Amino acid sequence: MSEPKSPHKRRSQSARRPQTETPARIRLLVADSHDITLAGTCAILSRAPHIKIVARATTAAQALAAADRHAIDLAILELRFGDGSGIDVCRHLRASRLNTQVIILTGTIDEMTAFSALRAGAAGILFKSVGITGLVRAIEAVCCGQVIFDHRVFQPLITHFCGLSIQTYGKARAELSDQERQVMSLVADGKTNKEIAVALGLTNKTVKNRLSSLYEKLQVTRRAQATKMFIERTRETGPIGLAELGCSLTPPDLP
Repeated sequence: MSEPKSPHKRRSQSARRPQTETPARIRLLVADSHDITLAGTCAILSRAPHIKIVARATTAAQALAAADRHAIDLAILELRFGDGSGIDVCRHLRASRLNTQVIILTGTIDEMTAFSALRAGAAGILFKSVGITGLVRAIEAVCCGQVIFDHRVFQPLITHFCGLSIQTYGKARAELSDQERQVMSLVADGKTNKEIAVALGLTNKTVKNRLSSLYEKLQVTRRAQATKMFIERTRETGPIGLAELGCSLTPPDLP
């Protein structure tokens, strides 16, 4: 008889992007500029048997130094420190430690700051009013590869994404024709000129000429540069991709 699946695995499988299994014990870095808030957060999280707080910090510099000294699965960061931004710390962690996830835990946040946190690689944005159970579930979900937003953060974010998509879609369509997008889509898939010619029923010379025209239009000189720019523009102008963000946008017991 097969063993029943754990709740962690069930959540992981229900998400809409590739998931990673929750670590047996989640190693946390907790950083907050207020000593009392930091102590309270650590005390609360220490009650969870599968969570281990391996480092704590009250400044951005301390958080970065702690991340260099310890193996960390997830960092819970305040938005603002006396010596820097939690978003900057997040960006550094995500660039240097791809397996370290980040949750921004804040009292207030505006639309543009939330968007900046998302772009920096934050996998969660929650308010400090979140309950104990909600915070623990958010940590578990993020360590399963999901993305968690408080609904008060999600609403302005979705409005921003919709506006951005509408503004940029028409511009990108005007820059590249349908045939040019077909060519670049195949280039982005790693196809050679010969393979592109066969796929589109063109001659090798025609494909080469179209690529030359594309490079000029995109103001690049190399195939790799054109591919990178095309992928970035496709992400900007395509569907908003909320499914790619992960699972439920708030744990069940968040307000």
